[in-house]
Amino acid sequence: MSKRYDHVRIATEVAARVLADLSEDSLVEAAGHIWESFELYRSYREMSVYIRTTQDGPLREVAIIDHDQRMMGSDILPSYQMPDSIGLRSTPLTLFTGQWETWIPLPIAEQVIGYLVLSRVAEDTHMGDALWVSCAPILALGFWQHRETAAREQSLRLLRGVTRLSRLIGESQDLDVLLCGYVQMSVELLGFDRATFFLYASDGRKVTQVWYAALGCSPGLLIPSPHPPFDASEPMQVLDRPIVWVPFYRQGIRVAAVVVDNLFSDERVPSGALEAMIDLGGQIVLALENVHLLASLHESSMHDDLTKLLRVGSFEEQTSLALDVLVAEKRQASLLLLDIDRFKQVNDVYGHAIGDIALTHVATMIRDTLHTGEWAGRIGGDEFVIFLPDVAKAEGLLRAATLARLIANHKIVLDDGREITLSVSIGQASCPEDGTNLRGLMKVSDERMYDCKRSTA
Repeated sequence: MSKRYDHVRIATEVAARVLADLSEDSLVEAAGHIWESFELYRSYREMSVYIRTTQDGPLREVAIIDHDQRMMGSDILPSYQMPDSIGLRSTPLTLFTGQWETWIPLPIAEQVIGYLVLSRVAEDTHMGDALWVSCAPILALGFWQHRETAAREQSLRLLRGVTRLSRLIGESQDLDVLLCGYVQMSVELLGFDRATFFLYASDGRKVTQVWYAALGCSPGLLIPSPHPPFDASEPMQVLDRPIVWVPFYRQGIRVAAVVVDNLFSDERVPSGALEAMIDLGGQIVLALENVHLLASLHESSMHDDLTKLLRVGSFEEQTSLALDVLVAEKRQASLLLLDIDRFKQVNDVYGHAIGDIALTHVATMIRDTLHTGEWAGRIGGDEFVIFLPDVAKAEGLLRAATLARLIANHKIVLDDGREITLSVSIGQASCPEDGTNLRGLMKVSDERMYDCKRSTA
């Protein structure tokens, strides 16, 4: 049996392997078979397999083989970074780029769909050009069919995923269900490792909620809310990294953004994924509007009419849920209970209208000191409560002192020029030291608040 026939047979086996399995691992296994069967290890130090992602796209390194390891590649090689002497030639070329390299084209008709790049120390070759010319088209056919078939499968999966996501968006009337389902389906149906959805406040700058899903993990709300990793105003695919960022706008104001990535698997972004996420953006914005319209009917029952802080029932429900998560994950939290000193005198001297101004003034001071993922409520006439996830005792005490000083230093100036200076007493309780449920933390913070009030009387 001739040597050429033997190599052609090996090339045919490799082509059959990559067609039988459309996974990325099959490309590495096929490259390893080439390395072993052609006995390239005898003369070469390393072999890389580059395949074009699209007909005119950059070369993607799909496999690296050497004497010690076989692994998926991660390099992206644009056309302008290729050696000028390679061009569109269909025969092997040996050149020196700090080491001796042989670039073996993988041609189909007039198109070169990739290259085998063999690196070595010495200049002598192991296989002649004639043998590569015989084998390369067969290898190219296998790699090309793998690329095209895998791309079609990926496109079909993406289309099915977009269809289901579109249906979810159109049918959801509950914000939590909508966003939880959106991040989960972005992972399961669009082929990403992770998806993170950022919901913005009405100013388009502050993040109010962040939903997250990852392969093997149940979707959920992140507490506290992390900051978005990007601030770009346009959708983008991060260069040379499998990350997609898509912001969503309504009347020029950013209402949401999503980040999907494959940083765990390092697999490339599915073809068409960026376009699909952009297309879904309009539906997401409309769905958020519908949800917000329904939620606005519920808003007055959640927030205090005067201060716009959470009502006592809403605060208790939200905080109890958060504490369950924090305690289960062995994380800390602080609760601050605040009471305006001598507030009855303000009402008696200035009237209840001015008393309302004083209450809104304090509520504004509280709101301005909150960080992302923190919240506050009004639980009585002049009593307020603040919940600070992931804030330990020392920081909680510091935050309380800072807030008290801020309120004392900001005078209320009335229309007639009179000035009112307020002071507050604040009690702090820590989770888990002082309790692991809301009732226990409220009891401790209430006792400490009255201790503070007595000490300053």
